[in-house]
Amino acid sequence: MGCKELIELGLVDELESLLIKNPGLANKKINWGDHKEIETEPLHYVSDCVFNGLLSNHKEAEIASILIANGALINGGEGAETPLIGAASLSVERVANCLIKAGANINLTSVHGANALHWASYVGLPSTIKLLLSAGVDIEQKCIDFQATPLFWAVQGLHKSQPINKSRIIKAAEMLVHFGADTAAKNFEGVTVLERARESKNKDLIQVVLGSK
Repeated sequence: MGCKELIELGLVDELESLLIKNPGLANKKINWGDHKEIETEPLHYVSDCVFNGLLSNHKEAEIASILIANGALINGGEGAETPLIGAASLSVERVANCLIKAGANINLTSVHGANALHWASYVGLPSTIKLLLSAGVDIEQKCIDFQATPLFWAVQGLHKSQPINKSRIIKAAEMLVHFGADTAAKNFEGVTVLERARESKNKDLIQVVLGSK
């Protein structure tokens, strides 16, 4: 089996053996999708697999660690979305946390000019948020397209989320407020975090935001 299949199956020892023999595979892009139209670096592919129902044995963090230890570019190649942003945006918390602890650049941005904290807030990854803030990421950093802070992304994420994810997004917002996020920060429309929270009509979220005052 090749690198792609070993990642999909979460076969840690077998992947390590393969990479020791063929270190170049740690950064050789993997083609996947219905028509093999998607090209992704192995370290990012770990999160893609979890998101798509593969790599279901909860070995994703170990797989990511093995790739990093064998030369995978922790911040991805030039022009590619970083593995950290990929993990955060796809809700793959174990991989995101592994990458942060391994020294991934927490300030890099991708789609919408958003960083990993924006995405972790949007999908609701409290432990990832805590690690990012402890590592020094700017809690008030605004994305480019919407001029919105991570707390604003959390509130907006609640609007878009499935019911099963709402509680963790509220926990993410609570974490951000606990660390001092500004609830009066405005987005590009001039709407504040508190105003958008009230639009959600979610009592728990509103209470979290109001609790900072």
